[in-house]
Amino acid sequence: MYKSKLLRSANFYIGSLGFLFCIMELIIHPVGNFPLNDEWLYAHTTFDFSKTNVIDTSAWGYTSMLTHILYGSFFIKLFGLSYSVLHYSTLVWSFFGIVCFYRLLNDFFVKQPFHSFLMTLLMLANPLYISLSNSFMTDIPFLANTIIALFFYLKYRSNKQFICLMMSALFFIWAILIRQLAFAFVAGIFISELMVDRKKILPALGILLTASLFLGMFEYWLHAKGVDSYHYLFFSNANSLNSESLLFSLLNFSKRWIHYMSFSGFVLFPLLIPSLVSFLKNREFSKSKSAFLISTVLFIPVAWSMQKFPIGNYFYNTGIGPETLLDTYILQTNNAHSFSVIFYGIKAVTYLGAFTLLFIMVNHVFLLFSQGIKVQETRLPYWIIGCSLFFYYSFLAIASPIFDRYIMVFSVFVIPLIYKDAIAWNLKLILPLIFILMLFSVFATKDYFSGHETRWAAIDFLKTQYKVKDEDINGGLEHESKVFYKTNNWFGKWQNVPKNKYVISYGNLKGYRKFTWFTFQRCIPRKRDTIFVLKDDEQP
Repeated sequence: MYKSKLLRSANFYIGSLGFLFCIMELIIHPVGNFPLNDEWLYAHTTFDFSKTNVIDTSAWGYTSMLTHILYGSFFIKLFGLSYSVLHYSTLVWSFFGIVCFYRLLNDFFVKQPFHSFLMTLLMLANPLYISLSNSFMTDIPFLANTIIALFFYLKYRSNKQFICLMMSALFFIWAILIRQLAFAFVAGIFISELMVDRKKILPALGILLTASLFLGMFEYWLHAKGVDSYHYLFFSNANSLNSESLLFSLLNFSKRWIHYMSFSGFVLFPLLIPSLVSFLKNREFSKSKSAFLISTVLFIPVAWSMQKFPIGNYFYNTGIGPETLLDTYILQTNNAHSFSVIFYGIKAVTYLGAFTLLFIMVNHVFLLFSQGIKVQETRLPYWIIGCSLFFYYSFLAIASPIFDRYIMVFSVFVIPLIYKDAIAWNLKLILPLIFILMLFSVFATKDYFSGHETRWAAIDFLKTQYKVKDEDINGGLEHESKVFYKTNNWFGKWQNVPKNKYVISYGNLKGYRKFTWFTFQRCIPRKRDTIFVLKDDEQP
């Protein structure tokens, strides 16, 4: 009796998620005072602010990043100035995001504690979610704040307590001032409420106007300071609307779904492959010939794009794909640590997952139009997610750069929209698939950390033992950006091999000889891997 009651308790599953989260982090062991990915920009701006209490806008990124800097500097003042402190600060947001995603699912979508637990576990098993949780990138804090804001808004819709509406607005503002794309979810709420009942639109309108005000003031502040690196939602885009930019946005809008399907097809395969099995078992394809045909046509460009596989951040940000060193990233050589069987396996899973996701989405569209588009209040949470993802997708179509970490948001919020399609609830299939994805994500992230730790050990060895200057070392993207981030030509400096006396690499390069090397244990595949320090042949 007690055991049965415990297994129906939300606190039990939240505790289980926390326990698994801690175990995963113990395995990854994210200890090391070095930058990962593009966090050098956020980290150095945060370091400068924590020392001077002045926000330096001379090196601003594409994201809003204001509250990200304030949050990071708070942790630095408490625990000291280091990359490790910033990495741990993101882990706090990551855990809050996991807990609130569980509550969001259990209270408003899935409404079954164990099923909500499994769907949250799928989010936690996402390789980018785990990798980015161990960095000071803006993606996890942005995602966590958006989840919390949505939870409080839907809580307000159910209990009408004004404090929940205030908390929702607060977390939306926090998210928007991390990444301006959070505005898509504010717009999604407003449009959904407009479709349900215009008489009840005032709370959603209030959040929309408040969020617009804060984002507008922030962008005006940056605009006044002459910042041109930030990708404006209001100023730059409004001033550049013309036939050429409109055509470019439309083309981007039409091709972005290829990236969405490829990435989401892989990270959601524990849900999607059981869906495919269910469809085949119940002969659903024969009942939906039109949906099957449209899905097949839409899948052709996705399959074609996979010819360039492996691509995307879920390889660059994990330990099995190309590393961001000169030889592996720029010269496309010395990728011997890649394991073809793993790549082919992931490619096959991506094919199956992407097609199934397309089929589910096309079926949903057919069902929507057959039943009429009138939104019932009981379906409001689903409409909010759907409309928000549409706006998020549209905002990304405006921007020229696209990274898989941006698409991670879609792969998380689409879970409550598709989970019922996967639930023949054959747990004998779903549970092992989530476990396999989680193992892959944890050990791939561990490899990512181990590779970076070894790279920076090699750089520190040159600097301490041989007094080599940073400008004489080509240590890869993170090293060059960390050292030269305030110059206009740091990327060119990274590519300019002849001017570097030393190069950190995974193998030989023409014109260089092996000076020394460092090894580390790789998990995927299981082997000892080597980071080499190469020296210019012309140097004594």
